Amino acid sequence: MSASEWFLAGRPAPSQVFCFPYAAGGAAVFFPYIAELAPDVQVVSLRLPGRESRLDEPPAFRVADVVDQVAAHVATAAVPYALLGHSMGAQLALEVAIGLAGRGASTPAALLVLGCPPPSDPPTGGFGDVETMSDADVVQFLRSVGGIPDQALAEPVLLELMLPAIRADLTWVARHHRAAAPLLDCPVVAVAGSADDHARPETMRRWSAYTRGPFREHVLPGGHFFVHDQVAAVADLVRAVLD
Repeated sequence: MSASEWFLAGRPAPSQVFCFPYAAGGAAVFFPYIAELAPDVQVVSLRLPGRESRLDEPPAFRVADVVDQVAAHVATAAVPYALLGHSMGAQLALEVAIGLAGRGASTPAALLVLGCPPPSDPPTGGFGDVETMSDADVVQFLRSVGGIPDQALAEPVLLELMLPAIRADLTWVARHHRAAAPLLDCPVVAVAGSADDHARPETMRRWSAYTRGPFREHVLPGGHFFVHDQVAAVADLVRAVLD
């Protein structure tokens, strides 16, 4: 499978940020960041199976496959890069950072984690129950956290297309628990939404345990999906770690 199927990428630039979307999100989640960060930073947004142009693939994914793709991209571009993930994507970005270090790849300039408790925390807010939830319960859960328009959740055909990826991703989150992890050498930047009950600022602070490097925390206005509303502010944080 070609790298182009795994990524949505902007024009080449002196540095890169690899972006990992929230559960059931596609590469298009970070499309606004391409223009916001150009021409200094190339956005490389991950497209997991089971969504967008990969809709006909089973939606479950292997972390090792994601690491393979990012490692190849990092080696080919040979420019400074950062990793950024929102919600589920934050935990996936951590796994990619650990995997890259294990392969001796160049160290990222930083790991930016947005709106997600660290994997040492037990799943909360419905994630732990997803394997036994009915479709109606999953839809209600999605409505409670926002991020997917009610019109989409009310459209049966669209919902049928989305539910396999939603379930696969929420199941991955529910099963992804790390009481401990290899410490990263790169800085970790944790970003919370001021009104995000899923990942409060005090929760995000616990990401400091995952690095031996510097740790910084920021709080931006908004709820769990502030990644859509605070594009300029998040882009500023990316520029800061890559400068």
